[in-house]
Amino acid sequence: MTDGWYRTFFDQAANDHWYAALPESHTEREATFLVEHLGVQAGDTVLDLPAGRGRLTLPLADRGMRMIAADISDDGTRGLRAAVGTRPVVVVRADMRAVPLRTQVDAAFCMGNSFGYFPVDGVERFLGEVTRLLRPGAGSCWSRRPWPSR
Repeated sequence: MTDGWYRTFFDQAANDHWYAALPESHTEREATFLVEHLGVQAGDTVLDLPAGRGRLTLPLADRGMRMIAADISDDGTRGLRAAVGTRPVVVVRADMRAVPLRTQVDAAFCMGNSFGYFPVDGVERFLGEVTRLLRPGAGSCWSRRPWPSR
């Protein structure tokens, strides 16, 4: 693959495929996992990065979280904005390594298949962005807290 492939890869066909591949029950289990393991509750601000069309953003917003969803995909952010309705969701179109936000969040997560898109320096920039956006003591999918054994 060429450098920068991810900038245009997540078009309508790719996003449609991602949604078709995961049943709603799987998404609900993942949303429950995130609530439990990030230690978030209604009213907390949570960052979904990258969010795509909001497969996890929307169910977490339905559970009362204030969501910030960032993604580089035009199709993803456009589809998410169309689906938000009155939910407490802010949608930002951005590269996951450079999110133009100044607010801090209570928790952040990166789910799906997007963690390893970049070489090491890109992953470091991504983690640096998430670290910058997390308030001190916040939870994340790469939290210092030990993962439960199941």
